[in-house]
Amino acid sequence: MDAVLPKARPYRSVRWNSSRLMVSNINSATMRLRWLLPLCNLAIDIFLLAVAVHAVDAERANIRHPPPLWHQVYGHVDSALLREGHLPEPVVAIIVGTVPAAIIASLPLPNGWRASSPFDVRWASLYLVLAALFWYELGRRGETATPRFKRVAGIYIWLRVASTSMSMSFWGTMLTMLSHVLLLAVWLGAALYLTWCGASRLFQRVKTPRVPPL
Repeated sequence: MDAVLPKARPYRSVRWNSSRLMVSNINSATMRLRWLLPLCNLAIDIFLLAVAVHAVDAERANIRHPPPLWHQVYGHVDSALLREGHLPEPVVAIIVGTVPAAIIASLPLPNGWRASSPFDVRWASLYLVLAALFWYELGRRGETATPRFKRVAGIYIWLRVASTSMSMSFWGTMLTMLSHVLLLAVWLGAALYLTWCGASRLFQRVKTPRVPPL
């Protein structure tokens, strides 16, 4: 009597391994978003801080008796240096790059951006930490979002790069101002969108009738 051989399943393991490989590739691709957003923005911010140092140092050449470049007095800097509180364009580019982090960092340090020349080390350190946490959380949530979110995030990074290239001097041009206004418009649109989503969810929750328990 011939031995009964078990039925071979040649494609099941291959199909299962391929699907598992596909899932792992997708997970590794989406996992990079939570690190890509904070690293890109952190690199842009650190580069702008270095540019701000160079821009303010070059502007000091027009002042007869400039204050020390790294004199952290934590008070209002000489008005002749910042021209009555005018921010250097690299610092403005940093602020409009991550507006929520800039607002929160300015709460305990309201005069941080003009406390010393070219910037307040305390404010810059707090801003960088808050911005990194903000972009990490946004990237983590974006990993499960629609592909449209990833495209918008990529476009915003390129907008920041373009704004950085226009903010390389102490005094900006009209294009510099337009790039900053465009970034602020993105944040304003995001705030309005989140407000609309929150209001619509609240309206749906109030409108839905509650079923009394049996």
